[in-house]
Amino acid sequence: MNNRLARLSWPLLAAFPLVAAAEVPRVAVDIPPVYSLVAKVMGERGDPELFIQPGASPHGYSLRPSEAQSLNDADLVIWVSDALTP
Repeated sequence: MNNRLARLSWPLLAAFPLVAAAEVPRVAVDIPPVYSLVAKVMGERGDPELFIQPGASPHGYSLRPSEAQSLNDADLVIWVSDALTP
């Protein structure tokens, strides 16, 4: 009986495709090379937020309040290491 039920249920499920819609996470990254890699992975789904601008040294960088807020609001933060961006 279970086999027969499974065979009957499959066409019904196939007739109504389920769409998985997930919210794109807010991603923050530290330096431009990491931004480039993460942007490629995210593709068209979204853009990571870069919080140390090109040309700035990540060693001892002091965040502006807007950059600190973007880190606070991020669902995921990707950085090289504590030694590079403390």
